[in-house]
Amino acid sequence: MKRVWGMLLALILCISAVSGCGSEKKAEAPGPSADAASNPSDKETEKETKEKAVEKPEKITMMVDGTVFTKENAQDKFVESWEKETGIKLEVIQPDHDAYYDVLGQTFASGAKNWPDVVILAPDYYSGYAQEGALWDMT
Repeated sequence: MKRVWGMLLALILCISAVSGCGSEKKAEAPGPSADAASNPSDKETEKETKEKAVEKPEKITMMVDGTVFTKENAQDKFVESWEKETGIKLEVIQPDHDAYYDVLGQTFASGAKNWPDVVILAPDYYSGYAQEGALWDMT
């Protein structure tokens, strides 16, 4: 049970990272000025501007292989809690476990507009999908 909760927590962290950094537009931070240090209201305004620049997605799509994040392991409760806490709809795509990588490959081959926001991959698949540009570089 601890392992399941640990994996769910890791999944939540991954989703949070993706949802927080999903915007392609980058806000340019203004350079430091001589009077910025002397005027604290400028710093507050700058902070508010940066916070407004992040766009909250309406929905996140996640493709899982069915070994951890299953309906039997309270997937529905997790999705409900996620949506309640974040205000972001979570769509879970869960193909049959035996056909997961075939379905994932077909999904990636169908074009970027059909790609899920989050996927679960075995280590063997990361380099191939990264070389194809299908994965977001988090470094």
